[in-house]
Amino acid sequence: MPRRIQPKEEAIIGIDKVREYAEEHKKYARLMYRALLKDVKALNISGHYLEIGAGPGFLAVMIAEDNLGVDISAVDISPDMITLAKEHIEERRLQERIRCVMADVSDEKAMEELGKFDFVYSAFSLHHWKDPEKSISNLWNAVRDGGMLYIYDFRRVWWLYHLPLKGGIHRFS
Repeated sequence: MPRRIQPKEEAIIGIDKVREYAEEHKKYARLMYRALLKDVKALNISGHYLEIGAGPGFLAVMIAEDNLGVDISAVDISPDMITLAKEHIEERRLQERIRCVMADVSDEKAMEELGKFDFVYSAFSLHHWKDPEKSISNLWNAVRDGGMLYIYDFRRVWWLYHLPLKGGIHRFS
């Protein structure tokens, strides 16, 4: 397998920097997630959702507001992002349907403790993961039988289209 080139951007550290990021991100969130939101609506999956890389919680809120039959566990590795996500979720009065959890997608034990979900998704986070193969394996293990894993990101990774699935290798197109 070709060597993966690590992203060069630095993590956003500190609550003030996170708030600055969120203010800028909020302006374009609906546009940025438009295709994903359309897909989620069309899939019409109710039940328990798991979002990985939830950041300030904008996507979780949009999905919860657009899909009344879901509850979401919004996971991020940053305690400051979790703080901001909780604030945003409370502002939108969705704390009964969205819970925030600080965890690392590459931590198998932490992911197992979250349980199983009908829909597991991640948007614009894959390119940050240090061990994407392990992380995707952990996400797949979080999908209930009959559930779905949905990864939405910037770059195509050749091996993502050849993931081993429960019924064998599947070629995604």
